Amino acid sequence: MFRWQAEDDAILRAIYDRDLAAVSAFVAASGSAAPEVCWDPAPEDIDDAKLAAAVDYWRALKGGDPLPRYGAFEPEALKPLLGFLMVIERVAGEDDLAYRLYGSFVASRYGGDRTGERLSKRNAGMGRFFNAAYRAALARPGVLYTTHAPPALSRVKACQRLILPFRREGPAAEVLVVVNCPYLPEHREPFAPLQRRRFV
Repeated sequence: MFRWQAEDDAILRAIYDRDLAAVSAFVAASGSAAPEVCWDPAPEDIDDAKLAAAVDYWRALKGGDPLPRYGAFEPEALKPLLGFLMVIERVAGEDDLAYRLYGSFVASRYGGDRTGERLSKRNAGMGRFFNAAYRAALARPGVLYTTHAPPALSRVKACQRLILPFRREGPAAEVLVVVNCPYLPEHREPFAPLQRRRFV
């Protein structure tokens, strides 16, 4: 049975605690740069209005509950983001996660459709970072917004990621709806380039 390693748990803890020094060191070692981690972002913390609207939608679904129910989630409510959506869920009886949905735009930018694939299959470099971020969002649970600059040779020049946790029937977070927004220089729409700043 798959189990996460000590390094996976260490980066999860750094993200959970928003330890930017530890996060930056890990991201730099992975060849990327300028990471930012923001829990429960305010609208002004988010670089794109479409992502801020997604957070507003999640909060409206949540109402007075700790988490919204995944059964109430309607993808059409985030229509401008449909190709950027990924749905990640726990693997029953295991400490692993799997992609239930992998958006078409994301697949085109990252080299293929990963629907049905377990996250543990790709657990190195920034893959390890985001696997830890997804687990942190399930453990906390709360909205997590991250940005980073990929390696210089990557076609993707900047990336925003919004992680929204949902519950099923019980109280625990079981499903993540992730908006993954890679920015390419030749495509200034639908996402504008990031405005770099540190969260405080």
